Amino acid sequence: MTQRDYTKFIREADTGPRLHVKMLPRNVYVEMVNRWRSRQDVIDKVAEEGYWLWDLKGLEQKAQAEGRHVTYAELADEVAAEMDDREWWKVMEAFEEHLITSFPADPASWSDLLDPVYDIQEREGWKPRQ
Repeated sequence: MTQRDYTKFIREADTGPRLHVKMLPRNVYVEMVNRWRSRQDVIDKVAEEGYWLWDLKGLEQKAQAEGRHVTYAELADEVAAEMDDREWWKVMEAFEEHLITSFPADPASWSDLLDPVYDIQEREGWKPRQ
């Protein structure tokens, strides 16, 4: 098995280490964001920061009372669908920012997506892919 240095996907910024998004093909980055947006702990953090956690929890209680079987991510999408465009884009940006700043803590957890990109980068030279 090839040992990969996932820190090559991290860049230093004034605010600390961050995922270097440009080193990933767009489709890989989009998949990472989608997976990140499906995690309840992440949803709760972003919802709390954006002041819509109360709405989400209310919708969750309502869905349970109605016997609706939906995932927490689906409920978050329902709340987001009620937002105007400006609010919706702020929420999506918040999910992306949360991923970008959280990535350095455990880059290897993304190995299924990063390994093929890593191999291409090693073969062709580390350069932006977007």
